[in-house]
Amino acid sequence: MLVAVSVAPRNTSYTDPKQGRKADTDGDPGVGMDHDRIHARKPTHDIERWSVGTIQALDRRDGHCVVTVEVDDRTVELTVTVAIRDLFVSRLDIDDDESPVGERVWFRVRGG
Repeated sequence: MLVAVSVAPRNTSYTDPKQGRKADTDGDPGVGMDHDRIHARKPTHDIERWSVGTIQALDRRDGHCVVTVEVDDRTVELTVTVAIRDLFVSRLDIDDDESPVGERVWFRVRGG
């Protein structure tokens, strides 16, 4: 199974189901935020749209996970939810007590 994150446009609004009205999402870091896509295994679709890199670091920022990936002697920061981080790390071929640093992942930067 592949791990993917939906991409939503920034500075958008959504209909609050509890209040039945449009709500501004600019103040909520988790709603309407762009997220990147990351897989622990080689994707089976649109292969040419994915990049391959090696995890250099995992950090938390603004309630999200930032995965720093090295690609061709440069680094790329990917922003995903903590739930997606937990999911893709669980699918890496490592033991529960091992760090994901150094593991290969496939990714797409938002909008890519």
